[in-house]
Amino acid sequence: PEPFMPMHQQSIYQAARARLARVVEALRRGDPGWPDDTCALATAAIAASPDLERALAQVQARPIRAVRIRCHGDLHLGQVLYTGDDFVVIDLEGEPARPLRARRYKRSPLRDVAALTRSLAEVAAAALDGAPLRPSDRATLGPWVDAWTAWMQHTVESSYVAAAAAVVPPAPADQRLLLAFFAIELAVLEVELALRRAPAQLVGMVTE
Repeated sequence: PEPFMPMHQQSIYQAARARLARVVEALRRGDPGWPDDTCALATAAIAASPDLERALAQVQARPIRAVRIRCHGDLHLGQVLYTGDDFVVIDLEGEPARPLRARRYKRSPLRDVAALTRSLAEVAAAALDGAPLRPSDRATLGPWVDAWTAWMQHTVESSYVAAAAAVVPPAPADQRLLLAFFAIELAVLEVELALRRAPAQLVGMVTE
């Protein structure tokens, strides 16, 4: 483990801020083939970008007592297998799109936690969207899906913090700050990847 220094805080903020600026600019340019709902969500995301930047800036606003370690780097439910009596995490080589040097870079393990909880939200949304439901039933079930998602995310976060106390910030405020930062960073990253590879996925990603 290495200490979470102010220089690292500034570095991850600047990287996240630069990615947000790229994504906002790409959303501004848009695409003639985007449907109306995607254009509307892109407009909403652009309008929210100053708030997102202010939220990201909190990560370098004050010193954070934490450590950095080598993390999974691409943790989501697709990387978690159930063996019948336990869970196994696979694909420990990290995010394939990143160079090896970047994948070996030490980060807060809470980034992996944020990625996993984001994956839970995606699974819940996909289950609701893919179910053969009447619109009225979908509207009724929506709050229950949101409640399940929030409960599962809280369970994962609190369980990880309890089990890995040696590598997470001791202060709950620092834990919440980093989880919020990484949640925004990962959401912006997913939108950036969708803009490159699969613009049709933008509706769900921008909504989240």
